Amino acid sequence: MLGRNDLRGDQRMIYVLDLTQPTGMFEARDFLVRDGDTLLVTEAPYTQWTKALAAINGTAQGAASIDTLAGG
Repeated sequence: MLGRNDLRGDQRMIYVLDLTQPTGMFEARDFLVRDGDTLLVTEAPYTQWTKALAAINGTAQGAASIDTLAGG
């Protein structure tokens, strides 16, 4: 598969599927997952951004609530 003859035994392979690209869905359709395989799925950058904004917004709302309770 790799064009190498110096590898012996089972080898681990890493595949990257970018589902944000048009070809990603077509590649994923033909990708076989076997028992014992490990899958790592990461979030889209947009999701990371919205989580950061939610954390900042939640902190600001909490501070405003404390100020209100304190009579401020």
